[in-house]
Amino acid sequence: AEDEEVNSSEESEEDQDEEDDDADHEEEDDVHAKYVAHYKLKSAIWEVNVDPTNHHRWYYVGSNMKYGETASVNNVKYTPRQCILKVLEIDPNYADAWRFLGNTLIRPLVNVNTLHYTKGQCYIKALEINPDDSETWTNLVDTMIYDKKETVTVSGKVYTKAECYIKAVECDSYNGEAWYKLSVHGFWDIDSTSVSVDGNLYTERECVAKCLEVCDNNRDAWVRVTGLMQANETVTIDGEDFTRQQCTIKILELNDEDTLSWRDLADSMQDGDTVIVDDVQYTREKCYKRADGIDDDYDYGDEEDED
Repeated sequence: AEDEEVNSSEESEEDQDEEDDDADHEEEDDVHAKYVAHYKLKSAIWEVNVDPTNHHRWYYVGSNMKYGETASVNNVKYTPRQCILKVLEIDPNYADAWRFLGNTLIRPLVNVNTLHYTKGQCYIKALEINPDDSETWTNLVDTMIYDKKETVTVSGKVYTKAECYIKAVECDSYNGEAWYKLSVHGFWDIDSTSVSVDGNLYTERECVAKCLEVCDNNRDAWVRVTGLMQANETVTIDGEDFTRQQCTIKILELNDEDTLSWRDLADSMQDGDTVIVDDVQYTREKCYKRADGIDDDYDYGDEEDED
């Protein structure tokens, strides 16, 4: 027994040493990455000073500086946005620069080459130059929702929110955010239980499942797919079938303080049933306790009553 305790202690120390080594390596890698990024940025600023017409270098400088930083070019200081505006001054058809403006614009308008553009118009300009940009199609819908617009026009064609999300996932089937938002917002625009993406039909639930195939730690997506299921139904995610109860467990493994999901899980169980959540076994009664904010495994300590 003593030998087992010694071996266990030695293994524990070895595991801790390995964790410390990994942490040291990660810190070294982080320092190295920051050094490389700093060197590349300084190099790009030098290149812009040598050739102020190099719009690719202007874009690199503007998109890699932190907020509040400036770059000195020929004794003139430029903010990140001013660098991007220089890009568009040199090449008005630089799609990434238009997208950058859309992503970073806070004020209602930005002045580009004497014309004013809103956040949404910046995204539209980017898409008219590069219609295969999945991220920009997704971001464009955010501006539509904020501006309360039902449609937008890109290159002479009118798009609803659903159609923008469909374009996003057709451009990049791994855009999990677009799949999720297509399920949440896209079906408001259509009188149908499914949408066509690249010739294939997807229901709301299948859209969320596509999101979870890409990002299985998206708690909001697990909540949504659970809400779209009946107690006896299953959903297929990346070839694996999940019951509604298993989806609820996934939610709790991502946030074990979700009292509504604990109650939902308890309601799905019968007396005598047990489930495993984060390697801990729970009875129905214990799930109900968690739903009421009581955790039997947590040491609350001796709490004194306040006077």
